[in-house]
Amino acid sequence: MMLMILGIPVGYNVYIGFTDASAFTGLMNPTWVGLDNYRWVYSDPFFWDSVRRTMSWTVSNLVLQVAFGMFLALILHELPMAWSRILQPLWLIPWVLPAVSVFYVWRLYFNPLIGPIQRLAERIGIVDSSILDDPDLAMWGIVAASVWKGFPFYMVVFYSALQAVPQELYDAARVDGANRVRVFWTVERPAIIMVAIPASILGFVWIFNAFTPIFAMTEGGPGSATTTVGLYIYFEALRGFRYNTAAAAATGLIMIVVAFFVIYQLTSWWFERSSRREAT
Repeated sequence: MMLMILGIPVGYNVYIGFTDASAFTGLMNPTWVGLDNYRWVYSDPFFWDSVRRTMSWTVSNLVLQVAFGMFLALILHELPMAWSRILQPLWLIPWVLPAVSVFYVWRLYFNPLIGPIQRLAERIGIVDSSILDDPDLAMWGIVAASVWKGFPFYMVVFYSALQAVPQELYDAARVDGANRVRVFWTVERPAIIMVAIPASILGFVWIFNAFTPIFAMTEGGPGSATTTVGLYIYFEALRGFRYNTAAAAATGLIMIVVAFFVIYQLTSWWFERSSRREAT
């Protein structure tokens, strides 16, 4: 089943990347062209611009989601259990809502006529034009929406790690006179790091592959200011009808994702081995 769902399409995509397949030549009997498509894609400045944007988009999203999720997890951990049981489901709402609906609503938030965020930003003097129409600000508008959608994952991960910290460690830290910052650094930080690294690697792959938030909010615009690698592939295949170059770009994206997946697996294996060693 996995071979049918994933293996065959990925393998066919790699094959198409070595042919001249397009809307004009068809997909049934394409001509083998070797590495020509890869040379064309990797010499295209728009492709490397999209790679740089993708890295900027991924890193900024990941840092903000992890930071915001950790902050709220610490707040939940400090609150009485009754309050935690009330607030945790509320803060999970962004995570469970359909992505397309969320990002179209956020697009309305930035609407220059009715958008509350846009009008507030104009009123306090931060901007004087539409945020999503500004090449310098459009990506940050999408990042804000994506952080709101994605932070609950990290909040739950970090909250679970904090709940597993033995109470004896907190008591010992307080006896030693540790303040709140010191308690975080000596007691909570090690527990958070144990889950933060694999969760961040997994989140990196998710964010790197993200297509829905950018397409729903700006469709890669204004101009190409928010065009990431995923949208570059989309434009090549479904608007330029160049299936061959789109497949070559997609193969490059697959290799990056596979590399981070391998890193994730190795990191998980290392943490599991370290935990077993500590237990024994």
